Amino acid sequence: MALSSPPDMYQLLRQFLFIFDAEAVHHFAMHCLQFLCRAGFRKIITARFSIRQAGLSKELFGLHFKNPVGLAAGFDKNARWLDELEALGFGFVEIGTVTPKPQAGNDKPRLFRLPQDKALINRMGFNNDGVKVVAERLRQENLSPRVPRTALRFCSREKRFSRQSGKVRTMMELRK
Repeated sequence: MALSSPPDMYQLLRQFLFIFDAEAVHHFAMHCLQFLCRAGFRKIITARFSIRQAGLSKELFGLHFKNPVGLAAGFDKNARWLDELEALGFGFVEIGTVTPKPQAGNDKPRLFRLPQDKALINRMGFNNDGVKVVAERLRQENLSPRVPRTALRFCSREKRFSRQSGKVRTMMELRK
């Protein structure tokens, strides 16, 4: 079989990655993207995946969004790959779910592929580094207005408790 077109390369790469655990491949892929961005390929990645159309940009709540396509909480629970996700063209990234204290989440395996359905079953739980670590990571991050990172999402049970004790803070407050 000659690898003559991108779909052929995609199928080969997909078959290779599907040999490994889904959660391990998620981390592997993000670390590869992180390496490429840091090795000088960020502009090429951004040019390939970002859509620049004035009609897509929006101003909401005093924040500028370059497009309405965002990444929901759960993909980057610990705010580790914000720059890399920006390079992929997302208009915003929601961080979380972040709980007051670090927790491991559910036992592994906890991410399952359904290849015939082109789907995943996610039973990760709320595995995350905890709000103190994530908040410090955000403080150290160059939080320019390029991509609004507008939300730290808390576990609902913890959210009720934290609201009562006054501990829930928006990401903007955590940046200070």
